[in-house]
Amino acid sequence: MFTIYIIAFLPIILLLILIVLSDSLSKQYNANHIVFNAYKSERVQRIRKQKEAVRKAAKQNQYFDNDFCYIRLSNEGDIITVIEKTEEPKYHAFTCFAEDKIPMIWNTLSYLFDSSSNYNFVKMIFTQDFKTKVRERVIYSDKNKFKPKNYTDINNCSEKELSELPGINIIYAKRIIKRREEIGGFKDSKEFFDYIKVTDRIRKKLTKLICCNKFKVEKKTQKTKERIIDI
Repeated sequence: MFTIYIIAFLPIILLLILIVLSDSLSKQYNANHIVFNAYKSERVQRIRKQKEAVRKAAKQNQYFDNDFCYIRLSNEGDIITVIEKTEEPKYHAFTCFAEDKIPMIWNTLSYLFDSSSNYNFVKMIFTQDFKTKVRERVIYSDKNKFKPKNYTDINNCSEKELSELPGINIIYAKRIIKRREEIGGFKDSKEFFDYIKVTDRIRKKLTKLICCNKFKVEKKTQKTKERIIDI
């Protein structure tokens, strides 16, 4: 008789167990979903900030340059071009179009790039570290001479270099350098333009010719006073 009751109520017991299990699984799923959404939202915001920083760097014409290679951002910060510097009649260059990885690559370059970074080292960062495809080419300098766009760094250039820019003479260049040393360098090109107050036409020309890198403080050597003795 007891076995009959067990058999009769077994489906109901199993159903209750399934309801309890499904409820606990649903709560666990919801909790995981909330955590995943929070992580996804944070990641999206982080990527958005990185992209904004890269676009700003592209507008300010920021670049990396040493004796071995030259790296620049193109367009709205969605293309990076790397050019090898060599004395031979040909040089190598590659371009990366990986828009989703450009911010991370540029951020990495800002930490790793120094005076010893060469073309192969930079290429390895793209292809091995970030697994990006690059479009590489060889250009012969006797047929197609490449001249990297020489931007004038407003935070580290000389009076002469500043005075060669449109709308700035040697007297104004001295005032700009004096202001630059007082404030420890301009934060960006906007602060520079706010100070010089030029016309819109000159401003458009200057935007294509200047960049704003970190201000480098020159170490001044102390001059020792020497006495002149007549013999």
